[in-house]
Amino acid sequence: MSRTAVGGAAGAAAVRDAALPLVPLEEGDPVRSARSLDPLLERIGDARFVLLGEASHGTAEYYRWRALLTLRLIAEEGFSFVAVEGDWPDCRSVHRAVTGAPGAPDDPRDALDGFRRWPTWMWANTEVLHFARWLRRYNSGLPRERRVGFHGLDVYSLRESLHAVLEYLSVHAPEQVAHAREAVECFEPYAWDPQEYARASRLVPEGCEREVPALLVRLRRRAGARDPRDEGEEEFAARQNAEVLAGAEQYYRAMVRGGPAAWNIRDVHMADTLDRLAARHGPRARAVVWAHNSHIGDARATDMPRAGLVNVGRLVRERHAEEGVVLVGFGSYDGTVIAADRWGGRARVTRVPPPGRAAWRSCCTARRCRAVPGSSSSTPATRTAGRGGGSTATGRSASSTARSTRPAGTTCRRCRRSGTTPSCTWTARRRWCRSPRPGRATPARRRPGRPACEPSGERRLVVMVDIRFEDRRDAGLRLAARLRETAAEREWFDPVVLALPRGGVPVAAEVARALHAPLDVLVARKIGLPGRPEVGIGAIAGEAPPVYDERALAMLGITPDELGASVARERTELHRREDLYRGHAPRPDLRDRTVILVDDGLATGVTARAAIRLVRGEGPAVLVLAVPVGDRRAAAELRPEVDELVCLSQPDDFRAVGLWFEDFPQTTDEEVLALLRELSVPERLRPVRHR
Repeated sequence: MSRTAVGGAAGAAAVRDAALPLVPLEEGDPVRSARSLDPLLERIGDARFVLLGEASHGTAEYYRWRALLTLRLIAEEGFSFVAVEGDWPDCRSVHRAVTGAPGAPDDPRDALDGFRRWPTWMWANTEVLHFARWLRRYNSGLPRERRVGFHGLDVYSLRESLHAVLEYLSVHAPEQVAHAREAVECFEPYAWDPQEYARASRLVPEGCEREVPALLVRLRRRAGARDPRDEGEEEFAARQNAEVLAGAEQYYRAMVRGGPAAWNIRDVHMADTLDRLAARHGPRARAVVWAHNSHIGDARATDMPRAGLVNVGRLVRERHAEEGVVLVGFGSYDGTVIAADRWGGRARVTRVPPPGRAAWRSCCTARRCRAVPGSSSSTPATRTAGRGGGSTATGRSASSTARSTRPAGTTCRRCRRSGTTPSCTWTARRRWCRSPRPGRATPARRRPGRPACEPSGERRLVVMVDIRFEDRRDAGLRLAARLRETAAEREWFDPVVLALPRGGVPVAAEVARALHAPLDVLVARKIGLPGRPEVGIGAIAGEAPPVYDERALAMLGITPDELGASVARERTELHRREDLYRGHAPRPDLRDRTVILVDDGLATGVTARAAIRLVRGEGPAVLVLAVPVGDRRAAAELRPEVDELVCLSQPDDFRAVGLWFEDFPQTTDEEVLALLRELSVPERLRPVRHR
């Protein structure tokens, strides 16, 4: 998008027209979420610097999206290091942990626990921990010289950097320790309080500005004219700490005088540090920067120049325009955030104020229905074209260190949309709009050229128009009607219905009644991502080996061996549920039978795949997978593994199974047992050994 196109209603329309959907991370499918970033990665191309900003320092979604985009840039595009708006000494501890440096902790959490400067939640939070652990696993497979680093750009660590320099000199250059101690003694009268030093500098203007630069000059002279890549790790870190000292001393002295000087000193220091890191990593190094939007946005596109301000985004573009610079910002229209009322104040969960009608974030988040707090609709990402352009991703915000309170019922229960049309009327109690109720199978709603059935050889994928269901029973009745027709057409004699508990059992019960077939259960358990068990990346069924989503493992840099504890835990729960639902009764013999495997929906498909492979190993004559609603990609991937796949609805905007049911409560064990007693497998069926 050109600069001339931005402004007024035309600019807002251009932004909305360029918007692309993001698959929300909280829906539990990391692969689909990651793939929704493909247009942004295509936009980044071969740019050397990618600056990722965000509108707060306490919003979990920003950190998650930033981490997901960064790990893709590292794993797929070969980016060399991550530089963040954090202190150099603290981030160096994380750098050593993620690169496996000698003496560094095995778990990056030990390094993050060392972050003490306020606001600690800015980097010592669970999202950064997950990313750091992934980065350590990724680096473990690389030679030491190619490992991806994690560095701090900021100037606040005056005391820590000075002591780090003193420690380095005491070992490597004892003759310069005396000069370092002069700088230490200069700050001691202020009890190492930078703001106290800043206030004192108004009375004593020269402050410590002589001792600190002298120390920096000596370290620079020690490095000489050598290529930064030839410096040892300790030497480079010491010199950078001296640069931090010089920047911090200038920053705090300028801070109390007001004006743009303090801001500019800080952002110029961060841009200079980025240049030093790029030089150290080599001419082909590519960098990802994490900072606030106010730092990574191009100041020239704002009113900052009128105030005499520059920022990192502008400086990096001016210095490296020919190498490629892409700026990506994250913003939000609603939600909660970790913040404080004043600098150094107590952290608390704060609700984000709504944007004004003329605000850019308001135009970026405008959709087909009126957005409401906690909406779970797809998040739009606004892209701009042309080298050096920027992107903005907007989404619901939430605390990165505390569970936010999200109001219930914030998505239209009938049309599932959250944009702006006059047809949608939101109320706190009803939670639906006046739009025509979608999902009724009428010819008017059928897409042109899309048949109800799509045959392909002997195996078919049966698809209908997008449908919404009242509840699982309603879904089961509709699914049963379709299966009854198909069973007569295919001549499925003496079928047996297997349900995936617990949600699949009420659906399967209606199928079993309609087909006059016995009902049994096949227990399968999802294997969750370490640290985020709600994200399923594998599944187990029976005593068969685990089935994994290989793309998710590759995307997240996880090996099956790292999931051993999760597998053992889920297998124990699997045995418990099998004993609960079946007692000591064996599963029916499925050999040479028609087996209809039923669940309440198909999201990633990994649980269904584990169940399919277990059943297939028992030699059925026909294997059918039947679900009311499913993700189109997951259905296409499972299609070759079954003889028939019946899926009543595959909506374009699938997102999650529960969104396609008016009422989607958790099925209880008592409900499962009651349905099994009513429709249990008769004893005439041939049993097989349970384990």
